[in-house]
Amino acid sequence: MIHSRYHRTPWESNLRLNRQNRSDQTKPLELDRMNTVSVVLPAYNEAACIGTLLDRIRDSLHGLDMTYEVVVVDDGSDDSTVEIVEQRAARMPIRILRHQRNSGYGAALQTGLLEAIPLSEVVITMDADDSHDPVLIPEMLKAIESGNDVVIASRMHRGGRVVGVPIHRRLLSEVASRVLRISMPVQGVRDFTSGYRAYRTTMLKSMVEHQAGGPLLSEKGFAAGLELLRKVRNGGATVTEVPLVLRYDRKMSASRMRILATSRDYLRLLSTPAGAGRSLRAVSIRGDDGWPHSRNPDRAAVVATVASDIIFVIGAFAAAYVLYGWALQVGWVEQPRPRILNLMEMAGLFGLVSVVVLWRSGQYRGRAAVLNIRLLQ
Repeated sequence: MIHSRYHRTPWESNLRLNRQNRSDQTKPLELDRMNTVSVVLPAYNEAACIGTLLDRIRDSLHGLDMTYEVVVVDDGSDDSTVEIVEQRAARMPIRILRHQRNSGYGAALQTGLLEAIPLSEVVITMDADDSHDPVLIPEMLKAIESGNDVVIASRMHRGGRVVGVPIHRRLLSEVASRVLRISMPVQGVRDFTSGYRAYRTTMLKSMVEHQAGGPLLSEKGFAAGLELLRKVRNGGATVTEVPLVLRYDRKMSASRMRILATSRDYLRLLSTPAGAGRSLRAVSIRGDDGWPHSRNPDRAAVVATVASDIIFVIGAFAAAYVLYGWALQVGWVEQPRPRILNLMEMAGLFGLVSVVVLWRSGQYRGRAAVLNIRLLQ
């Protein structure tokens, strides 16, 4: 159940007036006359940093010639997150929505989007842990004004970087990006997992209408961001990136991302056709989807090939661990190695991801393409 608490502020009358003006028009407002922006913040136990983030949002948007509103979705927090947000609501336009219990990032994101879409012409989504700097919002709005439907604040765009992220998390993000660029390519996109994005709401409205009463997002965890990106990509949206300096050093709350669970969700999402609700297991038993069945020769050989692919990926990680230790000893690098258990956990995950990518490209079928062109790809 969702409880909505809307704090009336001096900005409310302007927001309602802009919404009434839009409803009187026969055509949507052009973006060069953009008047309203909503910032959606899914939050769970972010009392340590959400107040500072809201102050940064206010400072970054206060001087812009437009009306803005922050939609905070409290996803069942049991700390003082809501109380801190309510204090800030006395000084800036904030709409608070509350889940009675923790439902996951995807559920909170969907709640915020459905609330914000009718309110504004552009929706900004951000993490509530203060690792995303709101000073980037004006640049993202300019990219929307120039004709893009989605703008991603990217750590991997030229000029982007990360601060304070552990080396194993950086490696995880980099490899995940490369895998996603192969399995779900989007022109101009390198950072598929960043939750800091700007969306043109006319595009989001059409997506909601297309769902015909169904949920906008089916993923409840962090894979919901990838699901939303896949939907806008399949809808023909124009997507671009702007460089992001991810300030993980400002994150005061514990990370809620469970690497194994999130990777499992990514695998299931990538293995399910767009618009389908089938699980990875349901897809994998169908020969037309690339997995071996009774017509394929020698199922045992295919299983052996899959196992060897995973073993080689894990072996590559192990070799990298040894080489990095040697480079550390001779002084070529300074940052210490990650724990071997963390590295092997990632190695296993990337082995599974590699199998999914090869399976989707048809490499485990009993027949091969001419000159093995698909394998080279």
